[in-house]
Amino acid sequence: MVLILPSKASQAAATNCELLLESGKCIHYVAPAHANPCKEVHTESNDIIADNNIAKRKSSYGANDSSDDWEGVNALCHVLDSMVQCETDAFTEGRSVLEACFKCVALIGFATGLPSVFALANGARQATVHCSNKENLECFIKPTFNRNKVNQSRRKFICGDLKNLRNSTKPKQFDVILAPEYINANLTEFEALHDFIDYALAADGICLLTARMFYFNCDGSLPEFLSLVKARGKFDVYIRWSSSKLDVVQRKVVQLTRIIR
Repeated sequence: MVLILPSKASQAAATNCELLLESGKCIHYVAPAHANPCKEVHTESNDIIADNNIAKRKSSYGANDSSDDWEGVNALCHVLDSMVQCETDAFTEGRSVLEACFKCVALIGFATGLPSVFALANGARQATVHCSNKENLECFIKPTFNRNKVNQSRRKFICGDLKNLRNSTKPKQFDVILAPEYINANLTEFEALHDFIDYALAADGICLLTARMFYFNCDGSLPEFLSLVKARGKFDVYIRWSSSKLDVVQRKVVQLTRIIR
């Protein structure tokens, strides 16, 4: 779930990048050169093709496709942008539903910082980023926050496994949990993911996950995770977005909210 580069190469490869969203908002970030295959995201899907090379790659998605997790990040940013732009509620005084609930946000999974930076620019008070790789945190994620001039009081970084994050988290602390490509993992990790969401998500919070229907490099899959969610009976599931049916393996953005009993 993380992109690991040789230690001497990581900082040299860091590049200032931009992701243009359909609303016209632009996320400024720092990443390895050419890591993200897209510079813009649009409505149809993150087939959101920026050039012909991506179209060819989409037709041959495979286990060693290092840019694929970035497409999950792009899809999540697109959905967040759409929610901020389009979903208003009479009870939120004209603000979007997402802006109204953006208070305390957690980012887990494929950690790039992009969704967190977007959240902070659209009403979030504080963002916690969990990253399993310290080198990525120092070379890319922290520089992304610095590039967006995020005050240190509004950001928190935690390295290690999910257990480390849970030990640093209060029950029901997060109003929004963002989990791009966390499901690109083995089935043995799914219970810990579900239990963390159940532990850390606020009573009226939402969790947004991105995942392909299955992966070639592990035994985890979106249907397997959703089967676990259904069996546990804690969350309702709503499909926020799906990539094109022409995609070799569809990617979806899934929303979890607590079941009201």
